[in-house]
Amino acid sequence: MVEDTDRRPTRDRQSILASRQLEILEAIARGAPLASTLADVAALVEEQARGMMASILLLDADRRIRHGAGPSLPEGFMKAIEGEAIGPAAGSCGTAMYFNKTIITPDIATDPLWESYRDVALAYGLRSSWSIPLLSSDGRVLGSLAQYYREPRDPSPRDRQLVDIARHLAEIAIERHQAEATLRNRNAELEALNTRLKEMDQLKSNFVNLVSHELRTPLSAIRGFAEFLEDQFGGPLSTEQISYVAEILRGAQRLQALLDDLLDFARMDAGTFHLEREEVELVSTIGKTLESLRPLALVRKIDLEGPPEETQLRLRADPARVSQILINLVGNALKFTPAGGRVSVAVFPLGGEVRVEVNDNGTGVAPEHLLHLFERFYQVDSGNSRGSSGAGLGLPICQALVEAHGGKIGVTSTPGVGSQFWFTLPMAV
Repeated sequence: MVEDTDRRPTRDRQSILASRQLEILEAIARGAPLASTLADVAALVEEQARGMMASILLLDADRRIRHGAGPSLPEGFMKAIEGEAIGPAAGSCGTAMYFNKTIITPDIATDPLWESYRDVALAYGLRSSWSIPLLSSDGRVLGSLAQYYREPRDPSPRDRQLVDIARHLAEIAIERHQAEATLRNRNAELEALNTRLKEMDQLKSNFVNLVSHELRTPLSAIRGFAEFLEDQFGGPLSTEQISYVAEILRGAQRLQALLDDLLDFARMDAGTFHLEREEVELVSTIGKTLESLRPLALVRKIDLEGPPEETQLRLRADPARVSQILINLVGNALKFTPAGGRVSVAVFPLGGEVRVEVNDNGTGVAPEHLLHLFERFYQVDSGNSRGSSGAGLGLPICQALVEAHGGKIGVTSTPGVGSQFWFTLPMAV
């Protein structure tokens, strides 16, 4: 039952109005359904103005009228305007939304704006109407708020005050509802995308695992027969033929390294990767690794230096994996350093850990690439390394191996000056 507040003293009416506004705002804050909130807003206006009927209409994406609330308006009238397009002569509400301005109709029977809806309005006893557009914070038309009476009349100052209060509440409710709906849709899209990415990642992992295993057998055959040819088991080879065989073996070695990287990633993704920890003398491990890379440095005419041999630093680590980290980092430094350049490895004990630095005076890395260097399959295109770049797996594997040991890895670089790749490992207790 609607309370007749017109007969209450002004102070009582204002107190009731303020209390009802607070209730509606609290309902909006709680996330109450939009339909019930708009019905409360319309009822608030009707409670404060005897004989007046309020409606709140929404504007959809196709610029058509949708029902919001109209607790006292005839149901048949509300159904008659549902889905109608707004326009320059679409009653009070449709016109207000179209022009984004207040439309006042003192007498529906004579107003040309109501020509298309006059008969249905009069049939339900509606004679006067005025409507104000509801706007979002950025000025978009959200809908309209209207007042109807059963007799011809203009809006009173009190009517205008009520409409202004109700408009503010309705705008808050509608805009919050739309924002929440947009957020829900975005969340649903992100969840669907995340699910798809997980599926793709799983497919990629399965593919990598399958390919890496299936290629091992034919690769072993290629390497084996190439070594037979190199040893001239099938007869003597010309100098040119020997160079061809050497290229076959180098290609097979590169492919073997790529397969090893792929298998490491497959094991990491599957959770079957583990370290074989033992006591490791770091400087000795670095020295052995650099010796294995020295032929490459000689071919490229690059000075390769390691830490002083007398330095003693013991770790509890997987020696093969530490060597793998160094081969990747030093190999990259040799790859991106021009002839006549220098690559060095230095070690620094830092409390309970040791820091290893691989320095070069090569081409360096541009700032836009630095944040992506440790992403899988990311490659930096460099003019002096074309044709010798890998699959973009070496650095991500280094990161995984370092972190598995409990350390950290990073890089600093200046284009044209050189780069420093560093990593830390815990010292043996």
